[in-house]
Amino acid sequence: MPAQPKHRQAIIQAAAVLFRRRGYAATGLNDIVERSRAPKGSLYHYFPRGKAQIGEAAVRSAGALVRRTLEQLAAETPDAAALVQAYAGRVAGWMEQSDWRDGCPITTVILETAAQDETIRAAGLEAFAAWEAVISDRLLAEGLSGPEADRLAGVAIAMLEGSLIRARLLRSPTPILEAGDIIAVLFRHVATDLTR
Repeated sequence: MPAQPKHRQAIIQAAAVLFRRRGYAATGLNDIVERSRAPKGSLYHYFPRGKAQIGEAAVRSAGALVRRTLEQLAAETPDAAALVQAYAGRVAGWMEQSDWRDGCPITTVILETAAQDETIRAAGLEAFAAWEAVISDRLLAEGLSGPEADRLAGVAIAMLEGSLIRARLLRSPTPILEAGDIIAVLFRHVATDLTR
C-alpha cells in the first residue's frame, strides 16, 4: 500500500527543523522519522535517494516559504526599505521565539553540502535568487536599473543572512534589526540619489 501524501510534507518539515537546529551532518534519517512520526517506509518511498534528496526538498520547501513571506510583506509595505525592515523584524521574532535555536531554514544545509551535492546547491541558488527577486522588483519599481536593483538585493540578503549568525551567537535580535535598518538606509539613499 503506498504511503499517504501527508507523510512527505511531514518528513520535509521535520528535516528542515532538524537541519537548521542541529545541522545536516548531525541529523540522521532515524531522527527525521522520529520527529515526523512518519513510517520509515514513507521516507524511502518519497525519497529513494535518501538524505540528500530530503535535504534538497527541505531547501526548496523552506526557500518557498521565505519567498512567500517576502512577497506578502512586499504587498504590505510602501517601499523596498520598509520591506526589508519588516522582514528583519519578522525573522528576529521567529528566532527569539525559538530561543535562538533556529537560523535560516536553508543556510546550514547549503553550507554543509553545496560542495558535494549539486542538486542541493541548485536548490539553494534558486531559493536565494527568488528572495532577491522580490526585493529587486521593489527596487526596480522605485526607479533603479535592473543590474543595480539585483546587486542591492543580493547585498541585502547577504547582510540579513550574516546577521542571523550573529543573532544566534549573541542570543539577541539586535544584529538582525540593525541589518534591516542599515539596508533600509542604503536603499533610501540610493532612491534619493535618483531623484536629484
